Parts: sequence; structure tokens; C-alpha cells
Amino acid sequence: MSNDALPRQAELRQWSAREIDAEGNVGLDKMPRLATAVVDAAGPATAVLKCSKDQQGRYLVRTRVEMNVLMTCQRCLEPCDVLLGTDSVLACVWDDVTTGELPAEYDPLVTGDVTDLHELIEDELLLAVPAVAMHSTEECQALSVKTTDDVIGEEVETTTRPFAGLSELLGSSDTN
Repeated sequence: MSNDALPRQAELRQWSAREIDAEGNVGLDKMPRLATAVVDAAGPATAVLKCSKDQQGRYLVRTRVEMNVLMTCQRCLEPCDVLLGTDSVLACVWDDVTTGELPAEYDPLVTGDVTDLHELIEDELLLAVPAVAMHSTEECQALSVKTTDDVIGEEVETTTRPFAGLSELLGSSDTN
């Protein structure tokens, strides 16, 4: 199955039993939680889903998701390009109880009969959002501002010490 738009819903267990693969796009307008975390997107997210079963009969979904977004650089507060991307192997499980039985190489996907693929793609992208978005050091506008190394040799203002008089007062109370 291949087309431009990824279907909204799928029965991933059936897809895994039949080894169905899917690829497509999901626009930012279909991912409201991600839309609040980014400034904008350069285009839709591209997703590739490869469904299969392992030797123990677990239903697996291998996902590869990428999206180029604009986020606010935390140094200069200007928009910066960030490529979000994940590669995951998800095992379809019915409830949280069975997640502990999965091997470490599988991430659990707690799902019922039908899975919202747009929400799945959004979850994968949210996991890829960096904690702090920043330009590279060559591109960042904030790094063009003078640093302390640039200030060496220039006259520096004297520092005021608001509690300097307090030590004199404390010293005078010891003599009483």
C-alpha cells in the first residue's frame, strides 16, 4: 500500500498477520499536540510502516518517521530548522500488563482493534522533539553578541556590593 496520504486508521494486527507495508504523509494540521510544540512545518511528516509477526507470534510494526519543523532557538529566539526523526519497532499489545513481557528491543503499542495512525505518527514525532532547540553554533544570532572573552581588555564597571556595610554593622555589634 503506497500513496500520498497515510490512512487515518488501521487494524495493525491484521496488517501484521498479512505483512502489509504502508507509507505516506501526515500534515501538521492532523497533529494538534505537535503543532503546539513547534512554530511551523516545512512540509508533512513522511512515515513508513512495515508490519510483520516475529517468531513468537507478536504483531510488530516497524516505523520510520521524519518531519522537518521550525522551532524557536532557545539562544537567539529566532526560528530554526529541526529534523525530527525516529526508527522504532513497536509490538501491539492489548493492555499495560503485557508490556512487561516484551523483549527490550520492542516498544509497546497499547492498542485495540483499530489504531489511529495519525496519532501514532504524532507520538513518534513528539518523542523526537529536542528538549532545547538551538541553531548550530555557526548559524545562531545570539553567538554573534560579545562574550566575556571579547570584553577582556575593555574597562569593566566596578561591582557594587550592597551588603558591604552589613559586615561593618555586624563587627560593631560584637564590641557592645
